[in-house]
Amino acid sequence: MLIVKLGQLSIAASAAGSLMNSAATVVSAANASAQSATVSAQQAQSNAVVANQQASDAALTSSIAATNGDYATASTARTTATTLASIASQAQSTASQANSTDESAVATASSAALQMSIAIAMLSNAANATNSVVSGMNNTTSASSNPTSNPSSNSQPSASVNPTPSSNATNNGTTPSTSGSTSINNSASLYVPSSSSNSTTATSTTNGGTTANSATSNGTTGTTNAGPTTNGSSVNGNATNSNSANASSSATMSSSANSGLSSSTTVNYYSDAIRDAKRDSVNASFANNSIYKGAYNGFVQGLNGDSMASVASDNAEYVKNYQSAYAQGRASYMNYYSEGASEAAEQSMATTSLRDKPKGYINGYVNKFNAKLTKRPIYIYNHKPVYVYSQATFDKRGKIIKRDQRPQNKIHEFEVKRIKLAKSGLVRYYVKSHQSDRHIVGYLTTNPKFIANAYYQKANLKHNTDRKIRVINDKGIWTHGSKSFDTKHRFYRVGAKLKVKRVVRYKGVTRFYIGAGKYITSNKKFVKFL
Repeated sequence: MLIVKLGQLSIAASAAGSLMNSAATVVSAANASAQSATVSAQQAQSNAVVANQQASDAALTSSIAATNGDYATASTARTTATTLASIASQAQSTASQANSTDESAVATASSAALQMSIAIAMLSNAANATNSVVSGMNNTTSASSNPTSNPSSNSQPSASVNPTPSSNATNNGTTPSTSGSTSINNSASLYVPSSSSNSTTATSTTNGGTTANSATSNGTTGTTNAGPTTNGSSVNGNATNSNSANASSSATMSSSANSGLSSSTTVNYYSDAIRDAKRDSVNASFANNSIYKGAYNGFVQGLNGDSMASVASDNAEYVKNYQSAYAQGRASYMNYYSEGASEAAEQSMATTSLRDKPKGYINGYVNKFNAKLTKRPIYIYNHKPVYVYSQATFDKRGKIIKRDQRPQNKIHEFEVKRIKLAKSGLVRYYVKSHQSDRHIVGYLTTNPKFIANAYYQKANLKHNTDRKIRVINDKGIWTHGSKSFDTKHRFYRVGAKLKVKRVVRYKGVTRFYIGAGKYITSNKKFVKFL
């Protein structure tokens, strides 16, 4: 009866061993699938980031071209931007599909790992039962035989299991001890990422080194050294390794291309890097972390409008986070650029300082304002003493000439050619003299305490309710039949008084409309409000 029981236990142990080998094979195949999906996801995500950058550049080119009036180039650039955006969307979709495959493979591996744990428990139970049967057989033999008799006549079949190795099988927090002489020889390992549920990861290990991480409710860890010999049919340990599944988990990137991260630790490093990059302050404790470095460097370069750097591919974690953060920084740059360009479009005189503005805002403002000056130059004069400098950053060595304050009918007038930033972030006018007996070029301050528009604006008319002006220049003024001043009509000498109906714009300057289809200059050197 005991022998029959041993046979049944042997069959059960053999079945458990077969189940373990089958599960290990599934683990190996799932890991390979996860690794392949990870590579595909990384490549697709990289393609998406590059296409997004190219689309942003094309959109920027289109915006600048439209600002400059080059509508043909603007249209071509817009078409290119649309095409590249479509390519980026397709690449992002491919990355999402690869990530789904990756997640499915990891889930399959997790299920197989659970089957391995069940098989290990079955082996443990079979070994326990086997030892109990063998122990009963030994006790029966000892009680019924003569100690001096021939041992061979009273001995039982040598089916007993040597109680040398130990086994600890986890079940509801208990740890029974089981012994057995056989083992699984080949090794296979699997890293299963933690899921969103409350379960934890438990590890079961056979004496052959087979390791499986599976989700368990009690989160305990046990070690089992028991089971029948499997004749080397288990999974080759080289086929599956924890690094591949681990990389698969951490390489999964979000479809928004703003984080590109999956584990909570990775998200923290990434988020901290973006936060610190916005503050322009590196966290020294994270300085050697590839996730933090990649995200920090990528966001800074994207935010500064720099081209994406060619990063080494030997550190996949750095490259992945660099590319994702670069796309996020680039998007912020483009938003700031649009804000700066909109502000410049609304201003007739340049702002005094861009010191605390992001680089995207600065570039948008300067490019837009200079594009306006190319089509419509503005004219200014100094109403307090100023120096003209050879460089945008003012110093004593760079002084060219001093311009004192003069009476309004003898002001020093300048044509603004462009604006430029000093090292301090202050905005400067690059000017040349206008209606002057001396040719001067150089840089002037934009501070309204010293500089003003040489032409009256609509706001000046609102502040002078009677709207009367007087001719103040000895040269006098002419009335014209159009605001382009193509024809001359009546001449007014110095001291003449006229009433202004409204202020009109013409190619960056203004004219006074005085009624009856007649226009006169609004230049402050020639006329003045009473």
